[in-house]
Amino acid sequence: GRVIVIQGNSQENEFSNCIIQGVVTSSTSDIRSLVYMSESSNDQLNNHRFLRNKFVNGSYAFDVYDNSRPTGWKINDNLFLDQYYHSLFLNTLQAVEVSRNIISTTTSYTFFYGMRLNNCNGPNQILANRIQIPNGGLGIELDDSYATSNDSGLVANNFISGSSNNTTYGIFDDNSQYHRYVFYNIRIDGSNTSSTA
Repeated sequence: GRVIVIQGNSQENEFSNCIIQGVVTSSTSDIRSLVYMSESSNDQLNNHRFLRNKFVNGSYAFDVYDNSRPTGWKINDNLFLDQYYHSLFLNTLQAVEVSRNIISTTTSYTFFYGMRLNNCNGPNQILANRIQIPNGGLGIELDDSYATSNDSGLVANNFISGSSNNTTYGIFDDNSQYHRYVFYNIRIDGSNTSSTA
């Protein structure tokens, strides 16, 4: 099952200094996620903060979606250990801040996602995270996430490492706009010719 489910008009909540632990799994289903939110109504799920926590196991640490595009989410200074499929899968959040997290996994899954933002618009701040990809996959991916020329997003000072013969990408930007990628340290080893930093 899931550990934390956020729904309704849940707002202004902080989870800090917690150990949030799920089962060891080889499932990609969200039913094994640690933090789950899926709302298609107009509920306002704004201003959730996850600070200095330890997230252990599960298919996802975060699998969140809300049609109302909540704002004020901060995921900072956390430790993510041994998720199977995604550590962070963030959908339709606005101007999310994800900073100073450590993501490390021993997953056998050959396309692990460290951090994936899908349709997250506004000036996202993705700063000073450390991500390890042991068996192929993606370090940081932004899909269809739009900022503006006057209010750009910043993806900076992240460290990403991967060593695998499976396809591995350090950063993958798919149709996102006005995000600045600066001050990176990316190392991708392995023999797969499709792998890129």
